[in-house]
This record gives sequence, structure tokens and C-alpha cells, in this order.
Amino acid sequence: MCIRDRFRLGYLDDDKGIRTTFARQFGNDFDIVMFQDLDKISSLEDLLNALEEEHLDALAIDYLLSGNGLLPYNGDEVVSFLEEHKKFFPVFMVTSHVGDALDKMNDVFLVNDKEDLSVENLRLNLIDKVKKAIESYHRRVDSIEDKARGLEDKQKSEVGLTNEEEQLLLKLHMELNSIDSKANPVSAELLQTSSLKNLAELVKNSRTLLDSIK
Repeated sequence: MCIRDRFRLGYLDDDKGIRTTFARQFGNDFDIVMFQDLDKISSLEDLLNALEEEHLDALAIDYLLSGNGLLPYNGDEVVSFLEEHKKFFPVFMVTSHVGDALDKMNDVFLVNDKEDLSVENLRLNLIDKVKKAIESYHRRVDSIEDKARGLEDKQKSEVGLTNEEEQLLLKLHMELNSIDSKANPVSAELLQTSSLKNLAELVKNSRTLLDSIK
């Protein structure tokens, strides 16, 4: 996963005027991707698909997304959904309903007051944090992918993997699956260690032998 010179930041808010303001405030530092057609992201699954199609590096969201009845979910639900389906992905909230958001959010440090964005030093501080969060995310994913790739290469060699390394490889694949399940599907075959595979093969051969005797 390469780190781009200019990151793609998505923004989700049901208020068109606020979207325009956000683009002006963050457009000099990011390539802003606005979710304009809310009908296309009417479910959290649709939003995740759109996020991946746009190759976003981070997502900024409002808290009260369902206020106008255009979306069936709020910002805290987006955060929870991404934590489950796109682990470690950088997401943060900018809202005028700070108190309500803080009551709903597990990580209160993700909540930012929209009024603070009009204060230059506070906005620049947030921009710097977002960039660092994106860089950290890419480094983390790259590290997991490199470790998995190294073990996969060893697995294909004559040396093979120890039981401990097989368990580690499985753990890394499960981690990659939680980061991006489409790009890193976990098959039933992968969930089996060589010991389990050997045992399954032994059972299969035994059954074949018994059938031939019968």
C-alpha cells in the first residue's frame, strides 16, 4: 500500500452548505471527495463500498446525519461500522452537536467542534493529526502485509513453516481480512494448519481403505 503525496479525504454531511465550507477549509491540504448523492449511500454497506471505490485515505463525518431524514444512520454508527469492517481506517467527526456525539462515541477524541475549524491554528492542528493518522494507517497495513508475505514465501519453500509460524500467518490473514475483507478473503482452506490438513488427509485415506476392504 503506497503512501500518496496528497491524500484523499472523504466528507459526509447531509447539509450542502456545510460541505462547501468543509471543502474550502480542507481543500488546500487534501483531495476532497464529497458524498453528494446520498441515495447511493443509503446503507452503511453502500457507504463502505463507496469509500473503497473512491480509494479514500480517511473519512470525515458529521454526527447528526439522519436529522433531515436523508440518511438512516448517524456518525457514531458509521464509526462503529468501520471499526468492525475496515479496522484501523482513519475516521473523525466534525459536528455542531458535540455533546450528543460525546454521549454516543466510544472514542471521544474523534469528536471535533465545527466552530473550531474556523480558527486557523485549531484547523491546522487537526489537519496535521489527520495526515499523521493516515501515514500511521498505511505503515501499519504495510507491516502486516510484509510479515504475511514473508511467511507465505517460507511456506512455499522446502523449509516450510513451524506450527507457531502457521498460527502467526493465520492471525495475520485474519487481521488483513478485518482491514479489507474483499481484498483479503479468509477461506476454509486457510483456516487449517498443516497439522489439521495432515490429520484430515489421514482420515480420508483411512476411510478409503475401509471402503475398499468392504
